[in-house]
Amino acid sequence: MPTNKKKTMRVRATEASSAVFDHIKAKVEFYAMIVTFIGTLFGGYFWFDTTYAKASDLKNTDSRLEQKILEDRYESLDKHIWSIQDQYRNITKAPAEIRQELRDLQSKRDRVKNRLEEIDRQIGVSK
Repeated sequence: MPTNKKKTMRVRATEASSAVFDHIKAKVEFYAMIVTFIGTLFGGYFWFDTTYAKASDLKNTDSRLEQKILEDRYESLDKHIWSIQDQYRNITKAPAEIRQELRDLQSKRDRVKNRLEEIDRQIGVSK
């Protein structure tokens, strides 16, 4: 009988230690799951943050696009003014319609220049 008693005690000890290890294993699995979940949340947040543009970035891009369009418009008006000035060396002797067109073009160019300066201040570009 002593051998049966020893076997029984060993089985009970093994079952007890197995229960303790199962409990520890369950706790470790639970904490690993929590850490993995939190890591996934942070990873998702940073992926989303770097993948999609922010509103401030878009506003800056819109301002730069408007700036480029106005710069092209300014150059176009300048070229038109120069062509008129080249065609009529002495503007005072040019027809009244041409002088009026030249004044209109210069007025438009000045408005475009003022708007460009506003955008430069918004963006923070110093010229």
